[in-house]
Amino acid sequence: MAIPILAIMIDALISERINQSQMDLQTILSNKQMNLQKTISSRQEKLIITQLIDSYYNDISNIRSSKTFPHIQRQIMVARSTELLSRLSKKQDKLLIISFLGKIKPNLFDRKFEQYIYLDKIDLNHCNFSNIDLSSASLRNVNFSYCKFQNVKLLSADLSFANFSNCYLSNVDLSKAILSNAKFYRSEISQLKFIDSILDNCDFSNVKTLEIGLNTFNNTIEVSINKDTSNYIRSESVISSPYIYTNYFINADLRGSNFSNANIPRSNFQKAKLIGVSCINADFEHSVFKDTSFSGVYNSVITSFDRSNLSYSNFFNANFGISSFQECNFSYAYLEKANMNEALLSGSNFFNANLKNTTLCRTHVDNVFFSQSIYLPKWISIALNEKSKFSKNMLLSKIKDGFKNLACSDLSLLDLSGIDLKNTNMEYASIEGTMLTKTNLSGVKWVNSKICKNGSIGTCIQ
Repeated sequence: MAIPILAIMIDALISERINQSQMDLQTILSNKQMNLQKTISSRQEKLIITQLIDSYYNDISNIRSSKTFPHIQRQIMVARSTELLSRLSKKQDKLLIISFLGKIKPNLFDRKFEQYIYLDKIDLNHCNFSNIDLSSASLRNVNFSYCKFQNVKLLSADLSFANFSNCYLSNVDLSKAILSNAKFYRSEISQLKFIDSILDNCDFSNVKTLEIGLNTFNNTIEVSINKDTSNYIRSESVISSPYIYTNYFINADLRGSNFSNANIPRSNFQKAKLIGVSCINADFEHSVFKDTSFSGVYNSVITSFDRSNLSYSNFFNANFGISSFQECNFSYAYLEKANMNEALLSGSNFFNANLKNTTLCRTHVDNVFFSQSIYLPKWISIALNEKSKFSKNMLLSKIKDGFKNLACSDLSLLDLSGIDLKNTNMEYASIEGTMLTKTNLSGVKWVNSKICKNGSIGTCIQ
């Protein structure tokens, strides 16, 4: 009886395995059929998209070669392009059309016209933009993260709230562009132009200038920057710097922006508005801040460059005012005619810095290192070392005793009526509410550095 039972069990096991094999085969065939259908569907979709794009190219070519009035041509091309972009779901296909339009005339992105192609709020991350012109385009809230921009024109474009985080940007012209609240976090940048641009509340934190070597986007691209600083023997040589500036922020509005931990040496910030910016622990070596304004409050925040490297930089005629530059490196910096009145400079290093005609009135200079600084005026030394020790009563007493050096002094609300101040130095003094009735101001060097004429009584006649 054991043999028939064993035979039955073997038959059942074989039957089960056959059924399982048949099911597995059906599953394999079904999966292959599904994959084949997906492949066919994908190829059909690609074919449809290719046909759409080819048809679009032909239409644009025919429109441009037609004898229709230019403004009519523009309207038709804008409408045709907008319609196609709305049908394309893949960013690679959208990029193909945008790149094509960025290389032809007329500029269909130009916001100055009533009809233009609107590109706001689209996702274009991980794309490659090279040798195209998107000037005057509307690109608000566009996600450009991890993109590569090389030889791109974005002049006068509206890029408010655009995200350029982790991008590679080389030779990009963003002059006169609107970049309010844009993000450049951790991007690599070189030869960027932000001339006359609006960059308020931008995030440039952890940005770095492209250095020698390979970048992460294209192993064939190299940018060479000479790091040798041997030509900078004295601070005057900063004026005739032999280096090409790597990034240009000339006359840019950067109020409220963030450059913390940025590494962008050799940048040009001439005449820029750097009010309320955060530039903590950043590297701006060999940069230009000529005629730049740091003074003031923006969104209840003062400018802070604390612990930043500003060595060899040009601050000619810069206005520091109420700002914080504590523990900064100003060695070999050029600070001629800079206004550093009331700035926080505690712990900063001015080794071999040029301080010709620099004003340091009511400046916080605890533990500041001025060793070998060039042209440090005697009256500034007095202001730093002596004036701070005077109470107002002591100062008034010294003035009545004939003390003639009142440069940078706080004379506000003092009664100097009838006192002979002839030939006194009052340069950069604070005189808010000061009473000067019948005070002799002849020959006085006034708060604005001009000399009062003889016969100036009670008022400085210039």
